[in-house]
Amino acid sequence: MFAMIQFDRPGWLILCLLALPILYFARHGLAKKGSRSRAIASTVLRVLVICLLAVAIAKPVWNEEGQGVAVIAVVDRSLSIPPSVQKNAESLLTEWTDPIHRGDHGKLGVVSVGKNAVVDALPNELSLFESSSNEPEINATNLGDGVQLALALKPVDSASRILLVSDGNETEGDLLHAASLAAANQIPIDVLPMQYKHGQEVLVERVIVPAQTREGQTIPVRIVLRSVGNATGRLHLTHNGREMLFSESSELSGVRLELKPGMNAFVYDIPIHSNGPQEFEATWTPDSEQDTIAANNNGIGVSFVHADGKVLLVTQNPLGSQHLAELLESSGIEVEVVQPAGIPRTSIGFTAIDSIILDNVPRWSIDDVQERHLHAFIHDLGGGLVFVGGPESFGAGGWVGSQLEQAMPLHCEPPQNRELPRGALALIMHSCEMPKGNYWGQQMASAAVDSLSEFDYIGILEYDWNGGANTRNNSGWTLPMQLAGDKTAAHNAVNSLVFGDMQDFSPAMELALEGLSGVDAAQRHVIIISDGDPIGPSQELLNDYREGGVTVSAVMVGGHGSAMDLQKMKGIATATGGRFYMVNNPAKLPNIFIKEAQMNSRSLLQEDREFIPAQNQDLSGPVKDIGAIPAINGYIVTGKKS
Repeated sequence: MFAMIQFDRPGWLILCLLALPILYFARHGLAKKGSRSRAIASTVLRVLVICLLAVAIAKPVWNEEGQGVAVIAVVDRSLSIPPSVQKNAESLLTEWTDPIHRGDHGKLGVVSVGKNAVVDALPNELSLFESSSNEPEINATNLGDGVQLALALKPVDSASRILLVSDGNETEGDLLHAASLAAANQIPIDVLPMQYKHGQEVLVERVIVPAQTREGQTIPVRIVLRSVGNATGRLHLTHNGREMLFSESSELSGVRLELKPGMNAFVYDIPIHSNGPQEFEATWTPDSEQDTIAANNNGIGVSFVHADGKVLLVTQNPLGSQHLAELLESSGIEVEVVQPAGIPRTSIGFTAIDSIILDNVPRWSIDDVQERHLHAFIHDLGGGLVFVGGPESFGAGGWVGSQLEQAMPLHCEPPQNRELPRGALALIMHSCEMPKGNYWGQQMASAAVDSLSEFDYIGILEYDWNGGANTRNNSGWTLPMQLAGDKTAAHNAVNSLVFGDMQDFSPAMELALEGLSGVDAAQRHVIIISDGDPIGPSQELLNDYREGGVTVSAVMVGGHGSAMDLQKMKGIATATGGRFYMVNNPAKLPNIFIKEAQMNSRSLLQEDREFIPAQNQDLSGPVKDIGAIPAINGYIVTGKKS
């Protein structure tokens, strides 16, 4: 390992040239009478002070660089991969990773992945690729766990790469999240795909039942079969070990089915007559012998039955939701009223809940952990969801592009044929001086992009030492102002951010104002993320923002604790009608950006006139006996799902 010094602001090293006139005058001064040793010491001290000052302003960075490359192979050992394919991959990797093919100081590490991840070999110059001696559980595939374990094993004295060897059939975990962590640590992931074909393979993808139900109800058991090609066979369903009869004939059990390639879903209504856990097991019996993997021909779903139901009512205004809670309780339903912070943060917290009501709750009032478990409760466990509208609900509440939108029966994006005022947002990204600062910076920008409508405008600016055609004093557009669309271009721009150390806010703010002024938008907004140390904008520029109706919100992260920097960021937000945030917990940053981005999505809230809802007399269920519908004063524009 060797070390080197780099400079964030190398241009300031030119101050060292000030030592030349000092040396020049000192040389002529030594010819005069006086103490020669004192003059030499004085000259050396002056030159040293100037050089140290120049180096300090140039921001030196001490980098340690190792030797060689460590390759950590993450190998999928799961049951879904045929043994012959695994054997061929092992032979290939054994040949590739032989020490004679490695460069100087090359290291090899091996991680085996199934349902869990285990270490086969630590990164070492003497490691060899061999058959796994520490087998993981092979009945599932968690590639994200394997990549995270590889990140934990990377040596500090050499560069690292991860080689992912898999068929890509991920059943657990989150590989994309693990890959983003690797990208934040600048560790590339190479992929060796294990490819194979199963011509007549059928697998029971999922048995879906409500997580909880009540005795006496009939619950839907949804069985999802995935078929590679056309296939025939019989589907068997057992309830607590007793096979269900689908016909009066007892000669053949199960039901005969013909499957098409892809997903095939079947629903059976099963009455429940007892309390406690209800286990449903689906088994596929193929007609063809080409269905070679018997282990994936069955699946299990479990529903817990209890006598009483419970609803979790989530609201920011308990007084405003009081009438709804009273109506539910008068119907014999147990209701627990909580603030958004009371949404469970673990799967266990949802076990006593049948359904959840979000009463005018915005996305930014909960964190990512709560949303993930809430989505799993609804999507995976069959829990109920009632989404009550309001001025901070649906798209206007930041739910565009969220996980929970997938569980809603509608799109938070407005329909394409609906003409609405557009919003325009510019992000000014400065260096994030905090642990994993670049990672959190990208998370913030991605959250803001995702929460925009496809009809809104988005632009991203940052500082780049190399400059370019679209820059001003090295501040320029990473993403020029444009319609968000499918957001691919915006996310590519976010992933390319370098988070340069900006010297002055004015050039970036001038470009942002020009970009926002050049588009037809009803709302124009800028979000600045910074540690606060760049030079502040002029009063004239702030006046231009006010006159143009452009607001600026300032998010201060990290920083050096300077009261002057704090007042500078506050002043920008106050002068333009925006908001200021001082953030010490980086986990809160994405929600702040979601909330701020919604300043551009208020067009989804329609309150310009009174509306009389149309009434469909053929509807059943909760609205069956409603005789009249009162007028409403506003609504949130949404889109239909197919």
